[in-house]
Amino acid sequence: MDVETVPIDRLTPLFGSVFQNPKTQYFNANVTDELAFPAENMGLPAEEINRRIAAVTERFGIKHLLNRSIFHLSGGQKQRVTIFGLDVRRSAQPPALPVRQ
Repeated sequence: MDVETVPIDRLTPLFGSVFQNPKTQYFNANVTDELAFPAENMGLPAEEINRRIAAVTERFGIKHLLNRSIFHLSGGQKQRVTIFGLDVRRSAQPPALPVRQ
């Protein structure tokens, strides 16, 4: 894929970021809403978002984190939620891989 010629809306599902300080990463107070956030921004219907959240939480074994407060998670759990949220956004494709700066 030549990123210089591909429209930006086709590229955005392929990239994401995980901040070093997870406290500054979130837009929602609970895990389920945070996982949904990237897909909501893409304009996906609620049923599709819920299906993707179910698939990602099953794939990565994090169902126990659903509906928990972001503020009660460890730093590592917060970073994982961010990574898995990116995967919800692109669940029809291979899982997102974290890339370090």
